[in-house]
Amino acid sequence: QTSTVAGPQGHLTPFPCSGHPIVSKFRILCQALTNSKPYTTIRVMSYQEITIYTDGGCIGNPGVGGWAYVLEADGVFEKEASGYHADTTNNKMELTAVIEALKAAKELGAAQITLYTDSQYVKNGITSWIKKWKVNGWKTANKAPVKNKEYWIALDELQGQVNVTFSWVKGHAGIPGNERCDELVGLAIEAHR
Repeated sequence: QTSTVAGPQGHLTPFPCSGHPIVSKFRILCQALTNSKPYTTIRVMSYQEITIYTDGGCIGNPGVGGWAYVLEADGVFEKEASGYHADTTNNKMELTAVIEALKAAKELGAAQITLYTDSQYVKNGITSWIKKWKVNGWKTANKAPVKNKEYWIALDELQGQVNVTFSWVKGHAGIPGNERCDELVGLAIEAHR
């Protein structure tokens, strides 16, 4: 993907080193030298593929909870993050982990995102159930209000802004990304108890 800079009149011109071999090796362009006037803007190169693992959990349900994600971009960049809530539920934490992970992936400009969750609730909700919920005015098949509606709305909006595939993985099955997320969730909870 070719980077561009805004010239003096705002015209986009190819960035001088966009064809250099080092750019294909280091996908994020951190610094650029240009003769343009102030307010130069640079369109940063994006990653091609991002893989994410997410997890969330509580001690008590509801109770104290944590969320976490581990993100790998093109096999060379890894980012992990976690958070804590004093009074929440397992499902809210699972959803929060996915929302925060997709926000991070969006900022990196991934062409393709594969997100792995060990929550059937999240996976089935965003890939299937949400379509009917929206048609039914955010009501379930039993005409009850959809739980965690604000989380689903936020996740649905993010899903529309990125190219993401959701997949389910079994928790506590020795999958490194999932195991690391589980560890981060535990650490986040313990750090605030």
